[in-house]
Amino acid sequence: MGIEQGDFVEVRGRQWLVEAINDAQPDLTTVKLSCIADDAQGEQIEVLWDAEIGARVLEEDAWSRVGRGAPDSCVYRKLDSAILVVKATENWL
Repeated sequence: MGIEQGDFVEVRGRQWLVEAINDAQPDLTTVKLSCIADDAQGEQIEVLWDAEIGARVLEEDAWSRVGRGAPDSCVYRKLDSAILVVKATENWL
């Protein structure tokens, strides 16, 4: 199945957190999910994982990259421009 408790998944067009997996009957694996979308945060559903159309585990790699890496060079250019404006204003005053 490839799904574990704590995974982030996409089901029915929304992103969910896997809270529990009940695989007592291998053909009827149910997954308890909590919605992480802003408009339905905390909403819970229980689904038959293998019966859901288009259900997928979200890439762990994508989540690990959030907030990492160097900012875009455009940000640096804008910051440099803002600093120059402040310095020019200080000299003018």
